[in-house]
Amino acid sequence: MAHSGGTYWPSMSDYQEAVQTPSYCFMGKELQQGTTVTNKLGLPRPICGTFASVYELETAGGARWAVKCFLRNIPDLHNRYAKISDHLKKCDLPYFVTFEYQEKGIRVQGKYFPLVKMQWIEGMGLNQFVEKIVSDSGQLGELEKQWQKLLEDLRSADIGHGDLQHGNVLVQSDSSLRLIDYDGMWVPKLRGQKSHETGHPDFQSPLRSERDFDADIDQFAGDVIHIVFRALARKPSLWQQYNNGDNMLFRRQDFRDPKASSLFADLKALGDDVIGPKLDGLIKACGGKPKGGGLFKRAPTAKPPKEKATVAPPPVPAAPRPAGTAMPPPRTGSTPSHIPPTPLKAKRKIPAGLSPQAAPATPPRPAPVAKPPASVPAAGPSWLGAHFSGQSTSPVAAAPAAPALRPPVATPRAPAAVPPSPVTPPRPSPAPRTAAHHAAAGRSHGGALNVVRLMIHVLLVVPVTIVAIMQIVTVIAGEGDETTNVLMPAFAIAAVMGLASVGTLFRIRGAHATLSMMFLVFVSVIMLVNMVAELFNIGSYGWSGDDLAQCILMLLLLLLSGAGLLTERASQRG
Repeated sequence: MAHSGGTYWPSMSDYQEAVQTPSYCFMGKELQQGTTVTNKLGLPRPICGTFASVYELETAGGARWAVKCFLRNIPDLHNRYAKISDHLKKCDLPYFVTFEYQEKGIRVQGKYFPLVKMQWIEGMGLNQFVEKIVSDSGQLGELEKQWQKLLEDLRSADIGHGDLQHGNVLVQSDSSLRLIDYDGMWVPKLRGQKSHETGHPDFQSPLRSERDFDADIDQFAGDVIHIVFRALARKPSLWQQYNNGDNMLFRRQDFRDPKASSLFADLKALGDDVIGPKLDGLIKACGGKPKGGGLFKRAPTAKPPKEKATVAPPPVPAAPRPAGTAMPPPRTGSTPSHIPPTPLKAKRKIPAGLSPQAAPATPPRPAPVAKPPASVPAAGPSWLGAHFSGQSTSPVAAAPAAPALRPPVATPRAPAAVPPSPVTPPRPSPAPRTAAHHAAAGRSHGGALNVVRLMIHVLLVVPVTIVAIMQIVTVIAGEGDETTNVLMPAFAIAAVMGLASVGTLFRIRGAHATLSMMFLVFVSVIMLVNMVAELFNIGSYGWSGDDLAQCILMLLLLLLSGAGLLTERASQRG
């Protein structure tokens, strides 16, 4: 949906500032009369996620609401929530809470943005509750049964939550389970669409993408949590060994390489008849081995059949041809298989006066044509023709070169004289002038260009390259969020071009100034787009100190990029 704010979308700090005055920022009357719950410092207490910030509000009547404010524009969000709400009302399952999607629910910087108003539920996160009862196998067994029933009820109702994890499953005081966060939920009316999220990476297959959006999206995460309950009931020490406070035994690294995972090995060692098959299912879902080869299995290459060798009969010697008879043209079309192919040879004329008997039966292979030597024999018609047909332009008196191999001739005939051709004097070479020109240019401009290029690299190229490399390391280490993972190709391109640009500065072999210019263009486009967007926002809701600082910073970076382009271009010309 396009909002009146254009490309502007509130950040967490923008929402943090807005919700401090509920009567102004909220459009719903009930929320306008509420009070935002704050921390010890008197500031709103948000629950932050990847896509949204959630605030707790208490109304005068004692009702408590969770207000979910989105950190980015999710396309078609209103339509999705409308279909989800209709389906949940028909199913009437006890796991869901009352919610209301408001298209223009909150006002930030004078513009309106959507929110979700959801009933506030008191309860413990699933991981916190498990930690509390980890030594009680009886309660873990009851929790396992409740979880199995929850999964069966969701599947029977054609509902896929999309992000089953410890933070979205709450355990109430009566030990009942409630589900929150319905942004990625699948219902039948959303069939054929894509999801805008892929779930918590510690609970999802690394192969899951936005296209995996159907009634089966909860099977992987459901089995993960089921295995946790059953494994802890048999070996509680696994919790202390593998829990890190933001997972439930499993981590994303375990799913990326199950064979190297110590957790998978420990769970296999339990010998449980339920855990074993479910682990095999997880490994299969993480292994990426589609039927028929696909991307992960290459089809075997068929070997060409061996050809049977055929023994060619001895060639029949051809009858000698009279002198002066031209060689017949080569035959076209198919050649019999028993005759080996013969490479075409240049025609050879037998000089007049040489008898056929004196000519050799098989002409020798012509010698390779060598580059004409710089030394030239005594002047004469033969030398003059060879001189103008070769590459030498300045004859120098020297010993005659050894003649090329020629077939033995009984009585050679003197070659015909070649008429001399008019000699065109060569044009004066501009090399001395060009060399002097470049030498002068290097003395006058080389030092200044290198100083400017060094400043550009120190102030712009090197910091951007370091940031790109750090983001790549974060993604490889498995600590990147969804946005960082999506931008991984852009970080890789920026890092490669940045390193090549630094290499160009020091003239490292293999690094080209063209890559440096591409990197600067890449950065310039990003800065220009950001500056235009910021100026558009400033025109919409007025100036502020942060906006002015951001515009100045982007303008400086843009000027640095432009100066870098000019210096690189001047360096290439020089």
